Amino acid sequence: MTKVKQVDLATMLTVVHDYNINPVSRELYVGGWPANYDDEEVGVNHQMACEFIRNMSFLENQSDEPILIHMCTIGGEISYGLAIYDAIHECKCHVTVRAYAHARSMSSIIIQAADHRQMMPNCYFMIHEGTMTVIDTVKGVKSYMELSEKDEERMLEIYTEKCSLSKQDIQTHMDRKQEWYLSAAEAVELGFADEVYTR
Repeated sequence: MTKVKQVDLATMLTVVHDYNINPVSRELYVGGWPANYDDEEVGVNHQMACEFIRNMSFLENQSDEPILIHMCTIGGEISYGLAIYDAIHECKCHVTVRAYAHARSMSSIIIQAADHRQMMPNCYFMIHEGTMTVIDTVKGVKSYMELSEKDEERMLEIYTEKCSLSKQDIQTHMDRKQEWYLSAAEAVELGFADEVYTR
């Protein structure tokens, strides 16, 4: 049984909007937004990952009941995205991730960690090799390239753990297209998600 006590609606709304967690319904919200709304959307970053890990740890310590994660993010930094992936993957609770708008780039990896992966009807799925900007010494750039190659290999491993395609199949699609887009139904058909969510 959940340990969290019922609270008044105003307090709950504050918790949901300020901390991206509903401890009563055991729901988390993954998405980034800038302080200045004229700026572009903030993707997966250090702040998002730290907040998410704290929230997951809190819910996991409350009980072993299921957790629902609402995800609406463009993607972002691979190291922090994999931190979120690990927090979901290693959670003792049954975790559902429900993707809104798009599961693309890093968020297409994050959803793979869930026990159950849902796509909203108008959500799309996108895989690509990502982008990289490095300002460093020549040796530093070479070292970073080696790390990026390992990250790409890990990305392919994560996709193929659940989907119906091989690493080579996915790589072929990425080689042909800079960005490989799939509808929600196509993502389910290929095993990148489990269902298109409808009430």
